[in-house]
Amino acid sequence: MTVKRLGLALVMVLIVVLAVAVQAQDTPPPATIQFALDALGEQVGREVTLADITRYQWNGQLYPDSSLGCPQEGQSYTQAVTRGVQYLLTYRGTVYDYRVSNDGGIVILCESTPLEQAESTAEATAEATAAAAAATCGEPLDFSVGQTVNVVSFIGNLNVREQPALTATRIGQVSGGDSVTIVGGPECGARGLLWWQVQAGDLTGWVAEGRGSLYFLEAPEAEATATAAPGG
Repeated sequence: MTVKRLGLALVMVLIVVLAVAVQAQDTPPPATIQFALDALGEQVGREVTLADITRYQWNGQLYPDSSLGCPQEGQSYTQAVTRGVQYLLTYRGTVYDYRVSNDGGIVILCESTPLEQAESTAEATAEATAAAAAATCGEPLDFSVGQTVNVVSFIGNLNVREQPALTATRIGQVSGGDSVTIVGGPECGARGLLWWQVQAGDLTGWVAEGRGSLYFLEAPEAEATATAAPGG
């Protein structure tokens, strides 16, 4: 083999290794990714498999209704908490944002964005979010997704909003003493407010953690400790 052919062979091996590395760096997706791949195939007019995808990302979420966070104009949706997955599939230089319900009955193409534009937007958003969080929000309470926490007993009602912002639509309320389950967050919002996505029965939305040194949420053991302290 000549030096030129050997060099070409080494380059091809390197390309294959890099391609495998791109695929391997992601966690294996749920089986419902096949619904997204089938929909993408219909969109581009050819069969698409996972091997055709340059890169994929996925994120399981609880959505407040069957629009899966991406309502389409002129469509009506079931107003019930719906479990689903957001898939970001990079295919031939375009990032496709698909939303799929856990049962595969709902598949929505939310948007498609040229890769360069998507990367630029993601970088700008990440930088802006990090800067805003550092400038306006303090450390969040030590909550984790799946944890049950309490609304502090001394407040009347705590607003539950569609998005983590005071300007977002109020979709319900929880009362002092109620227990809620953390399903997302924290998110840093305007005015230095930290927000948690919570579920209380059939209601899922965002509540503020507190304002200044006044907290609206607390871990159950915090209340037990406070109750026991006077007698201790």
